[in-house]
Amino acid sequence: MTSLYVSADYVSTLLEHAEKKGLALDNVLTADTMPTVLTGLVPWPVMAAVIHACIGQQDEALAGLEFGLTLGITHHGLLGYAARSAHTPLEALLLDEKYLATRTNAMRFRVMGDKDNITLHLESALTPEMIGWRFLHLATLGSMARMCKDLFHRQILTATFTLPFAVDTLASYNDELLAGIHWRTEPKVFSMTVAASMLSAILPTGDATLKQLLIGQCEAAMPAAN
Repeated sequence: MTSLYVSADYVSTLLEHAEKKGLALDNVLTADTMPTVLTGLVPWPVMAAVIHACIGQQDEALAGLEFGLTLGITHHGLLGYAARSAHTPLEALLLDEKYLATRTNAMRFRVMGDKDNITLHLESALTPEMIGWRFLHLATLGSMARMCKDLFHRQILTATFTLPFAVDTLASYNDELLAGIHWRTEPKVFSMTVAASMLSAILPTGDATLKQLLIGQCEAAMPAAN
């Protein structure tokens, strides 16, 4: 089985997020498993240890959502910039689906849809009893809401977030980026559903030449299959 990994960018960003919240991280930072330099791809347990420290008394899903809302385009490295240069949000999602392994293999995306709606399914290599399972999914969905504003400037994401557990606490979380989100529950499902018309809108940040350059760099950055 391939070892799970995550971009060191997410680990360092989560550490900064925790520091701003005043959380104690001494035990994590001095642990033998913490790399001396955070760069490239690091083993998932490094991220899991930081997640565990960041959750504290907070619900893991809510902690993940809160963190995800801070993750804009620039936090997703080459893949984020490639998505930003896409012609439409759908094209950006398809790039995410194809090249997510440049950022992590703890999750993969499946984009499915019809003429009315497009659904992004989140499929994690983590299992529900593992630390980070809820955090990872909600951080991803939160980041989708944040990136919508990055891509369209002032536009708020209008979407349905579907989770496999009760969403009352999450639905009541007050953040303007979530004003257009409808929450629902369905067993074994983590997904985001958006109107196809929204995903076919032309991105003001689209740049075909830059996109091809960045796609080439994403191709080169894809980890070799075991």
